[in-house]
Amino acid sequence: MAAIALRPRVVSFILKNSAYASRPLPAPLPTLSSSYHQIRHSSHAPAPSLSRLPPGTKPVTIQTIRDLHRKKIPITMLTAHDFPSASLASAAGMDIILVGDSLAMVSLGMPDTSEVTLDDMILHARSVSRAAGPSFTVGDLPMGCYEVSPEQALQSAIRMVKEGRMQSVKLEGGVDASMLLVDSVFKAKLSPLLRRFWRMLALCRMLVPLLQFLNASHVK
Repeated sequence: MAAIALRPRVVSFILKNSAYASRPLPAPLPTLSSSYHQIRHSSHAPAPSLSRLPPGTKPVTIQTIRDLHRKKIPITMLTAHDFPSASLASAAGMDIILVGDSLAMVSLGMPDTSEVTLDDMILHARSVSRAAGPSFTVGDLPMGCYEVSPEQALQSAIRMVKEGRMQSVKLEGGVDASMLLVDSVFKAKLSPLLRRFWRMLALCRMLVPLLQFLNASHVK
């Protein structure tokens, strides 16, 4: 397995010359390049894991995102489709890492996003989750896995959280579609997993006007 060499000086330069320069740089995560000085006689031997956070590192949670929004601190978000890209995003200090359905074209060579399946998304989401570190993760629900009924949407969302190891899900369709999922969550009596999913939907509803504002500002 090839080592991944992260370049902290490049990451530091980008951050210092961006709109987020006022925010302190995160503590560096362990990299595979520094861990692979040990001799491994077989590829089946356990490899160093990036999923364990360094001591003192706090994970980004929904409450963290809310606090950043309330304090008007820019929220950083980057798309990652696999373990290497998630490693770079986490090392750069991204608050949120999105596993988007654009991986259909970028990683799988498909002509558009309509061809990618939920199983494809879960496979890539699980890969990203192993390197996400403290970043908050969002998994895209692809076309065809939530439009039929709220029950289908809820089942797909649970699979993305349970099997894909994502902390939240994203779907297209506006507030009406998300409210159908909220209703189905209540009908399911709010198990611990579903309560967590409901909080994720609440975050998505909060981020919608923020993203609309940022898009409008960019157009101006």
